[in-house]
Amino acid sequence: MSKTVLTLNDLHCGSEYGICPEGLQLQSGSIWPLTEGQKYLLDCWNDLYRRVKQIGKIDVLILNGDLIEGRQSKQLGTEAFTTDLTVQQEGAIKLLKPFAEMSEHTYLIRGTEYHDQVSGEALEAVGRELGAEKNVKGRYGRNSLDLVVDGVTFNVAHRIGVTSGMYRATLIDKAMLFAAFAKIMKERTGADVVIRSHAHFFAHVELVHHHGFITPCWQLQTPYMIRIEPNRMLPDIGAVIIRVDGDMENKVFSDKVYYPLPPQEVENV
Repeated sequence: MSKTVLTLNDLHCGSEYGICPEGLQLQSGSIWPLTEGQKYLLDCWNDLYRRVKQIGKIDVLILNGDLIEGRQSKQLGTEAFTTDLTVQQEGAIKLLKPFAEMSEHTYLIRGTEYHDQVSGEALEAVGRELGAEKNVKGRYGRNSLDLVVDGVTFNVAHRIGVTSGMYRATLIDKAMLFAAFAKIMKERTGADVVIRSHAHFFAHVELVHHHGFITPCWQLQTPYMIRIEPNRMLPDIGAVIIRVDGDMENKVFSDKVYYPLPPQEVENV
């Protein structure tokens, strides 16, 4: 019987452009009114939950970093509806708990320190509430994850380079090669499946016996992305569902769950 792995990442809860649950109470006591973009993201999120629920069970839930927005020191909070980490944590927990309750094992990987704070400290409360697996140091968050699922080895980390060119698949292809070199040269475990996030776009490289994924996100295009290049820094919204069956010749199968961006605003004169 195959096992199911679901990846969720880059929620950026706290950002005006990131996903947010309904009814999130701010420290002032007021309820944050979702923006139109957040309403759209939440509709997509609820659709994903319905799809996953039809599967029946998640064997492994991977939460691959940047679940909250953080204090937004560079933007001075101008792109956040709250910089209160406690409120951001509560939002992330509310969104993720239904998925964690369906999962047999939940793993939490730290994102960037800018968002998840130094050593991923802001994620510890999230991991505790979701019942995530602890690492050998007794912490919920980890810098990377090496996991064997039905004989298939996964290597998971949040960060990957963000290319300035057109060759997005090159990034994950390099990560797959590094895993192969580590196995040969350093006697590490290597990986049949390499998962990275952070870049906010989707890419999948499949070789004969190996897969590499850059997983999509849950944050719409921010002013920062627009300033860099509005037509390059366009995010992919969604998730990746991976099915593993160690008894089959092709052991790994994947489904990309993708949601289009909201309609573009165009001025007419």
